[in-house]
Amino acid sequence: MQGSMLLGTIEEEEKKLKATIEEVEKQYSEISSEMKDLDIKSKELEELEERDQDAESQIIPLFPGDSGVDQLVEIKSEALIHPFFDELRDPNTRLPNGRFLPPLFNFKPHGKACRTD
Repeated sequence: MQGSMLLGTIEEEEKKLKATIEEVEKQYSEISSEMKDLDIKSKELEELEERDQDAESQIIPLFPGDSGVDQLVEIKSEALIHPFFDELRDPNTRLPNGRFLPPLFNFKPHGKACRTD
């Protein structure tokens, strides 16, 4: 009697595990097909180095020198409103799969007012 209960439990666990594996495989297949549709163009290293270095050189001092997780709290508010991130605030920006970006910058009016440009 005890042995059949154990076998029944294993069968139920196997069914749950199989359903979980099938769901993961389905999600992987969807993500994989989205990745194949991405239009990724190669660029020369020189192109990347020339990329808007001015904006980058302005934004780097707004972050703490040490990249520790605890110091993320110390990011200056100007970093989040810097023009470097304008594309992320554009409501028309979409992800490669066509979806809109989630709300990333929910500033209060006084946060927007500290922008200097």
